[in-house]
Amino acid sequence: MELDGTYVSSFPIASPRSTVYATRRYNTTTLSKAIETYYYYYYYYYYYYYYYYYYYYYYYYYYYYYYYYYYYYYYYYYYY
Repeated sequence: MELDGTYVSSFPIASPRSTVYATRRYNTTTLSKAIETYYYYYYYYYYYYYYYYYYYYYYYYYYYYYYYYYYYYYYYYYYY
């Protein structure tokens, strides 16, 4: 595979392949370390992505739980 600018820019910036090509192009002297960093960043990004969505759904769970508690509180208040 070629590592020139044209070949690298042919992929989207968010694509993992473009990232590793760009990393290899700009870090040719430390190729192994660059690939290590890329894979760490790639998996960390997806871990953060899924963690964000987990937090997002957890937030909505807490949100609905809060409203459940809120309505329950008013029901309890109205009952008395």
